[in-house]
Amino acid sequence: MDKHEPPIRVDDVRFELPLFERLLEADQAIQQRFPRQYGAGLESLGLILRRPADWENGGYYCTPVNSLCFGRTGVDGEHFSFLVQDGVINNQSPIIVTAPCAYDSEMPNAVVAETFEDFIGLGLRYGFGAVVEFVWNLPKALQAYGTEAAETEYSYSECDLSLPSEQQEVLLFLRERLQIVPIGYTTEQFEQLQRCYMSCLRMSAEWDDYSR
Repeated sequence: MDKHEPPIRVDDVRFELPLFERLLEADQAIQQRFPRQYGAGLESLGLILRRPADWENGGYYCTPVNSLCFGRTGVDGEHFSFLVQDGVINNQSPIIVTAPCAYDSEMPNAVVAETFEDFIGLGLRYGFGAVVEFVWNLPKALQAYGTEAAETEYSYSECDLSLPSEQQEVLLFLRERLQIVPIGYTTEQFEQLQRCYMSCLRMSAEWDDYSR
């Protein structure tokens, strides 16, 4: 793929990801079960989902053109995208987080999961909004996510990633419904993710002009 070709479209890919449908169903269940105090459904955990028919490129100067956005945090344009490879999106598609307003970061993108299931497992630690810390404050993220999940009990106040009790209830409900174990990364594991996949990101001419 030429790095300056137009952003990929949802019509250009084949979608094979039942786990995404399960997450959409969980989103609806959360809306029905929990009061709307921090947003409806998964929005309370920092993830505003889009249905597959509505996926599109994130649209920012720093969004890789070979990615499709499936969700946003609702803050400062932050969004989560599939890295599209070989014209298919499935559980083996890596997940990218993009923070367009992270101007002080060397790169406003980070590869945060090798699979969609890993992405959910990462979100089950402190909520999905906290995942963006891998762009905003990498040392803080590595300190928090490098701690065993069983020890943190979904809270790590030293890194300001703790959640109010109401959101922790939603997080625990989601974990039990999906039966996915929360995960984290050591520094070495995170760096390996970047080595494996960052070179696959294709950036726009707008990004080239910005990064000069």
